[in-house]
Amino acid sequence: SEIASKLEKKIAKFVGVEDCIILPSCYQANNGLFQAIAEKNDIIIFDHYVHSSLLQGIQSANCKNRAFLHNDMEHLETILSKSKKYEKIWVVTESVFSTEGTIAPLKSMVELCKKYNAQMIVDDSHGIGVIGEKARGILEHSGVMEENVIYTASLGKAISNLGGVVGGKKETIDFLRYYFPHLIYSTALPPMIMFGINKVIEIIEEDFGRINDKIWKYKKTIGEALINA
Repeated sequence: SEIASKLEKKIAKFVGVEDCIILPSCYQANNGLFQAIAEKNDIIIFDHYVHSSLLQGIQSANCKNRAFLHNDMEHLETILSKSKKYEKIWVVTESVFSTEGTIAPLKSMVELCKKYNAQMIVDDSHGIGVIGEKARGILEHSGVMEENVIYTASLGKAISNLGGVVGGKKETIDFLRYYFPHLIYSTALPPMIMFGINKVIEIIEEDFGRINDKIWKYKKTIGEALINA
């Protein structure tokens, strides 16, 4: 629909990718992405703390997969250096890890992907609307908005609505529009939800400075309370 098309363009511009598609949830996006893009002669290399939705999606793909130690670039490079025999190499991480509170060193990961001819995939569900100078998420935070990264995120956390998004280069998204069963055979989000997502993005763009100050104030207060408990 026209509403969905306009929102996809707005989200793509906001997070820093060429194009994107909207799905009913990010769980659905992560669960189906690898079935659509990975083939039997590929390998998927993933941070061993990635979200269940990514892990299930990875395990459902008909190819080899290997985990690397959390945010350990030396271990990741070791696996990459031994994966040259595979047709395609996919590297998967989250941006902000929800249980650890850590942030992936995405810029370093993107550089390793370039070195070993791999494709970077990041789930920014806990980063979009929170990190980055203008709250645009992990691509802005890491300075890789112009790089070839496949991007997923939930629209139900800081964006405060429903749905998920997959973004990346236009040719990748065009492929997924036709070969992503979790998109093709799903019901689209209702227009009222799409309008809500649009409004939240506008609020972030206009008022993130004040909102950001409040976020870190609350973080500090909660952290000090836990330390002193």
